[in-house]
Amino acid sequence: MKRIIIVFFLVAVTAFNAYAQEAETVLTSGNPGYDSNTEFFEVDPYYRPIGKWILTGLVPPITLAFGRKVWDWGESHEPRMRDEGWFGQDTGFGGADKIGHMYAHYVVERMLFTAYDHLDSTPNEALIYSTTMTCVVGLMIELGDMYTSAYGFSFNDLAMDYAGVALGAALDRFPVADSFLGMTVTYSPTDAYMDNEHGWLRGLQWVNDYSGFKYLLNFKLAGFKNIEIEIPEFLRYVQVDLGYYTRNYSTYDHMENNFDKSRNLYCGISINFAEVVKDLYDNDKSVACRISQIPFRYYTIPAGYGYSKKL
Repeated sequence: MKRIIIVFFLVAVTAFNAYAQEAETVLTSGNPGYDSNTEFFEVDPYYRPIGKWILTGLVPPITLAFGRKVWDWGESHEPRMRDEGWFGQDTGFGGADKIGHMYAHYVVERMLFTAYDHLDSTPNEALIYSTTMTCVVGLMIELGDMYTSAYGFSFNDLAMDYAGVALGAALDRFPVADSFLGMTVTYSPTDAYMDNEHGWLRGLQWVNDYSGFKYLLNFKLAGFKNIEIEIPEFLRYVQVDLGYYTRNYSTYDHMENNFDKSRNLYCGISINFAEVVKDLYDNDKSVACRISQIPFRYYTIPAGYGYSKKL
């Protein structure tokens, strides 16, 4: 499965690279004044403020629709509060759900910041919009969970949501820090998940397949280039990963009658594929290049060496 994921990402990025390069070639042909740093998906400035308000209006209903389908919001009419604990062995998911909350809100904040920054917002304004809307998403999730029999409103989850928002906002605010740090995951669908989810719903339920995830904090050596410290060129492709993951806590694991629960710390070295993508472009500052790097800001291809320590 890991090989399939690696091949999929490489094929997808290569295909997008070819399309993006072709798009820029079309724009530059017969247009000597074209600047490759400008966007080939150009949006009329008149529509950008409208897009900002459309995006703001879409986030809550999309969150509501997702929660009702995946987490069964509204199936209970009695509000429930719940202390789920943090990372203990006897907690519901061994803390994988807590790191999952942090990672999800980190990703949402960063993607919203990118969108708002494009939609006629100054960086400071984009940061306000992205952090506010992501905090709203986190609160909506807990209010929705309050009306389920399986979850309940959890201040533990909300705290991890906002930790993810804070990390994302800090890296958006300080680009130098962003060049050094990132939060990613590796994911391989478990056999139980593949066996028990069918049809289009599988595309949503993977977020609950905790035993397939490994959550990583990445230290990217390429960041030294941004503070004018010379390093050997090959180190630009290296990142050091610290992580946490659990196994055999999820509902899918129980379907397989596998109850050997484990919580694990992880450290390792992996390839910074965002740097690899840069080498596919003549101009690594172009928007096409930056868009091609996006998947690798949130996902680490499991290609490298790692060591795990069971807690």
